[in-house]
Amino acid sequence: MGYFVIDNASNNNTAIYTVLYHFYSFISNNEKIARRLRCLRYVINLAAKAFLYRIDIDIFEKELGNTKEVLDLNKKLNIWYKRGPIGKFYNVIVFIYRTSQRRKSFGKIKSLTFEKGANFDYLNLVTDNTIR
Repeated sequence: MGYFVIDNASNNNTAIYTVLYHFYSFISNNEKIARRLRCLRYVINLAAKAFLYRIDIDIFEKELGNTKEVLDLNKKLNIWYKRGPIGKFYNVIVFIYRTSQRRKSFGKIKSLTFEKGANFDYLNLVTDNTIR
């Protein structure tokens, strides 16, 4: 024990320092910092957000945060639509994902392939979510 894989929440620093102080009181602060590792899944999520949302991630997420209600779905889709091709693709996924009939139809389409031996049946549509 002695290395920690966690996200960027600042309270995690306090928890790590407390544990390390209790078990390894002799190590320096630099060594304590070196024992904090970033979760790869979280880092990939941050990179994907930067790619998809570009510079204004916080503004975009705040704008989307105001559309949590189902009644605001059109507003949310319009916000995504303004993001260009990625946003339009997102809207297509949301459209397909909204009903079981569309998901089933999409499943039939994805099983059609022009290459012998290619099988995409294991792929599924997923909607966005948060890591935390």
